[in-house]
Amino acid sequence: MAIIFLRVLQRQKNRLQTKLDNEKIMAASLPLLSVQILELAKAQGRVTTQGIEQATGESRSTIKARLKQLTGDRLLVRYGKGRSTWYGLV
Repeated sequence: MAIIFLRVLQRQKNRLQTKLDNEKIMAASLPLLSVQILELAKAQGRVTTQGIEQATGESRSTIKARLKQLTGDRLLVRYGKGRSTWYGLV
């Protein structure tokens, strides 16, 4: 029984390590603002353009371009339209 449990734990550890490695590669290839947006979304559960603007000090047009890129890359999902738009992690 103990051997099976240890094998399961080893597989789970390997999966988590692969996931962490993939996140590091992804973060290294993204612009700094995109990484900041993803970190905000992870910490808060969801983000808005205004919230990102307040947290980073970047211009609204730059933020919108990064959000468009992140949704196109399927790293974020857009919810709502107009002033009620917010973004969450996939």
